[in-house]
Amino acid sequence: IPLLARRASRQRRQRRPRQCQQHVRPSRQRPPRPLQRQAALRPQGSEQAANAQLVGIESYNVTSWGSLKAYLKSTPSVVLLVQETHLLAEGAEEASDFAKKAGWKCIQSQAIPGVGKGTSGGVMILVRDRVGLSYPDQLSHEALKGRVVAAKVEIPGMPTILAVSAYLHSGKGISESCNLEVLQAVGQVVSGNTLPFIIGADFNNAPDALADLDFAQELGAAI
Repeated sequence: IPLLARRASRQRRQRRPRQCQQHVRPSRQRPPRPLQRQAALRPQGSEQAANAQLVGIESYNVTSWGSLKAYLKSTPSVVLLVQETHLLAEGAEEASDFAKKAGWKCIQSQAIPGVGKGTSGGVMILVRDRVGLSYPDQLSHEALKGRVVAAKVEIPGMPTILAVSAYLHSGKGISESCNLEVLQAVGQVVSGNTLPFIIGADFNNAPDALADLDFAQELGAAI
């Protein structure tokens, strides 16, 4: 599950732009485990930077809401970009209430109903209580129902960022029309805002396939 982050605007056209202190590493959970990736950002400002710990932003395919509930109590991350919640109406409300009691705020796009009791997708952005969370300017937070959700995130001591969680179609190539529709929705959200951004997604494709599509380059981002 790659994480994409925008490079500084003044560096976007340079061949080798400088990058902020950031790392991406796989989760250390023992198998079986959902797919995860983590990134870390350091707050700006001399006073904050001198003593601040890294701020964790994590992309997490949970495969179901149940597997995420316990994780909310143990993760050190500040922001979670979640895929495959499989939550519908009442379940989505219950999840929001549970997250609030556990010290989190969330914005989500409910799953897509399938055949029988089955569902597909469902994406969510969660932040700690102390972090600001609001809908993006001028655009719906639900860029593509059940597959793309976006929010403005205001971490104390840092610039406001645009966070996006996305879930592409399983078993489909990155360049197939259904997945290009998801990527287009992500691109519209990002291009409609001038904020620095980070995208956490289950692309259901290898990072090389995403790189070959030039999606990150078109957004001025790095995988």
